[in-house]
Amino acid sequence: MNKKKRNIIILIVVIVVIAILLAVFLSGGEKEAPVSQVETPIENEASETSSVKMEIPEEVTELPANEPEPEVYSFNSEEEEVREMTAEDLKQLAFAIAERYGSYSNEGNFGNISDLELYMTDEMKTWAKTYVETERAKPYTGEYYGMSTTALVGEVVSFEDDEAEVLVSTRRKEIKNNEENVFDQKITINFSKIGSEWKVSGAYWQ
Repeated sequence: MNKKKRNIIILIVVIVVIAILLAVFLSGGEKEAPVSQVETPIENEASETSSVKMEIPEEVTELPANEPEPEVYSFNSEEEEVREMTAEDLKQLAFAIAERYGSYSNEGNFGNISDLELYMTDEMKTWAKTYVETERAKPYTGEYYGMSTTALVGEVVSFEDDEAEVLVSTRRKEIKNNEENVFDQKITINFSKIGSEWKVSGAYWQ
C-alpha cells in the first residue's frame, strides 16, 4: 500500500471517529431536570363566598324617642268657620273686593256690586241698592264703557276688635270710545265685625 492510500484511510477513520464522538456528545448532553409539580391546595372560593354574609343595614323609619312627629295640616271646614280672621286674612279679602268692585261695564248690569252684597253690612247693602236703582234709571247711550281693576299691594291701616281699614293700591284699565286708558288708583275699604264675621262697611276711591 502506497503512502497516498494510507493517508486517505487515516482521514476517513478520523472523520468516522469524530462523527461517532459528536453523536455521543449530542445524545448524552444535559437533559432538563424534571420539574416537580407541587400541588397547592385551592380553597373553595364558593364555600368562602357563601360563608361571608353581607349585612345591609335596614332603613330607619322610626323617629328618635324624643323627636316629636311632624304635624301635617289638613283643611277642616268646621275649624275654619270658628277661626279668628287675622289682619293678613282681611287684607287678602280687601284685594278680592277691590278687584270685583272696581271691574264693571255698562253692559254688566252692575254685577260688580250685587255680587258683593254677601260681604256688606246692612247699611252698605242699603247704599248699594239705592245706587244700582239710580244708575239703572239712566238712559243707555249705546256706547260701550268698561273698567277692569287689578290689586297690586295693600296696607292694613288699622285693625281693631270690631273695626278695620285696608288701603289697596290698584291698576285700572278704562275702555271708552274704543280707547284704552291705564292708570293707578287707590281705594280705602272699611270693615266692621258683625258677630264673628267681617263685613264691608264702606269703599272709597281716592
